[in-house]
Amino acid sequence: MNNWKDKAYELYFIEHKKINEISKIVGKSRQSVSAFLNTKNILAEKEKRKATSKIKQRESNKANMRKVRRNIDSAFVESALIKRQHIIDVNVLSRERHFSDV
Repeated sequence: MNNWKDKAYELYFIEHKKINEISKIVGKSRQSVSAFLNTKNILAEKEKRKATSKIKQRESNKANMRKVRRNIDSAFVESALIKRQHIIDVNVLSRERHFSDV
């Protein structure tokens, strides 16, 4: 009986698996695994994981914002180039029309 508890303890604290993953590995319900781990005073581990998760989330958000900003900048440059090319084309067509009538 203690075999699955030892395995669950090892998976949670050493391998840092989630409760859902542990329940599948040991063949017990998620509620059973959670109840067992809550008797082991896992508050410190939970706080540590929350802090780690928060740091990862910040880094992910920063990376996503950099990516979005790069896309916005490239879209702005591309639209400016298209606008400039349009102005040049209009001038060329206008000259052709005025000079071809003569």
